[in-house]
Amino acid sequence: NFPFGDFDPVGVFCIIDKGEFSSPISIHEEFLLNDENYPLRYLELNFRIDNDLNGPLPLEIGHLIDCKAIGLENHLRLTGPLPQTMGNMTSLFSMALILNGPDFGGEIPSSLFQLKNLKYITIEYNLGKEWSLPSNAQVGDDTQLEQIVLVRNNFAGIIPPWIAKLEQLQT
Repeated sequence: NFPFGDFDPVGVFCIIDKGEFSSPISIHEEFLLNDENYPLRYLELNFRIDNDLNGPLPLEIGHLIDCKAIGLENHLRLTGPLPQTMGNMTSLFSMALILNGPDFGGEIPSSLFQLKNLKYITIEYNLGKEWSLPSNAQVGDDTQLEQIVLVRNNFAGIIPPWIAKLEQLQT
């Protein structure tokens, strides 16, 4: 059960401490993460060692439109590809996928390459499943992607021609 009933679109809720720092009594309020009542200025998801994430990433990850960075590291039980809905994460600046499991991978969603704020993609030391770049990503003139790091993965396929349209990409 979620703190807010059966509907928890993202699976993320926060607790604010409304007490004074000098007060021995703290008043906590749980709230569903949303922009309407509590605007976010910076959200970073960094799931590193010992979180034991397993299964596929949920489609609802795309609802985290204020997320600036996402890092998934050392999750051997993650499965499936990255969801196409990650293209809704309009504030995403950086994505790092490092040393994840043998059943995690596939084609990188073409929607990621349309994100105007995304500057860094790092996919390295992932085990097993083949990764690939999409063959037909629509890259806009305002795409800011500067760096794609693809190190020690089981990558398959060719480098697609749309990569040449990434004018900010550094070599």
